[in-house]
Amino acid sequence: MCFGYKRKKLTDLQKESLAIIASQVENLFESKDRFQGFVNNSSDVIYELDNFGNFVFLSPSITKMLGYTPDELLGKHFKLIVKEEDLPKCEAFLLRLLTEGELNDVIEYDVRHKDGHYEWHESKCSIIHRDDRVFVMGIAREITAWKKAQEELKQLNEELQKKAEQLRESEKRYSDLFLESPQPMWVYYLDTYKFIQVNKAAIARYGYTEEELLNMHVWQLRAEEEQLQSKEYHKTNTFATNNYNVRRRHQTKKLLR
Repeated sequence: MCFGYKRKKLTDLQKESLAIIASQVENLFESKDRFQGFVNNSSDVIYELDNFGNFVFLSPSITKMLGYTPDELLGKHFKLIVKEEDLPKCEAFLLRLLTEGELNDVIEYDVRHKDGHYEWHESKCSIIHRDDRVFVMGIAREITAWKKAQEELKQLNEELQKKAEQLRESEKRYSDLFLESPQPMWVYYLDTYKFIQVNKAAIARYGYTEEELLNMHVWQLRAEEEQLQSKEYHKTNTFATNNYNVRRRHQTKKLLR
């Protein structure tokens, strides 16, 4: 017995629907290929954990980064390679991620290379849902050099702060010696010979206020007939001590020795 079958023509709507489905399938395969290419060629490690913390996927870059093949770690808990001291914060991070969903935080931790040495890594993770299950997808990268530079910068800042504190203490000792000295003392500009700072003894000795002295030149403390000599002396003896005999002028115009 034979039956005849008359093939029905597709409507324009059906044709359009099939074309859309075919395009979506093609895009899906292209996306899958692009993702697979990204995973295979990425220098970072792309991984997936189940909600217990076991590896269910690892990109091939794990071998170059840590010496393990993906098969050596698949099905194993991440505690196998994370430094013991960092396990509590990593477990807390996973729990927060599973409880709260997406986190903007990046977690840093020490991880053990296959040869036994440790490296600093950081991970950025997100939640994915597949087959009615929850997984954690993460991207890990090595940051050992960056952490080392960060530690060196921290030590340098501590040393600079220590030096700055020592400098402040030194300046305070100098200031105390200068300001409290019983001998009249002052500091002046080498180009203008105007006073920069005077101590208490100078103010008491010459009768001028501090403000008045800071608006004067060094030679204005000398008798008028000696001011020219004083100018020449300071020009030719920039770093010499004032050990020559001169008379100094008090605010009341009285000349002092």
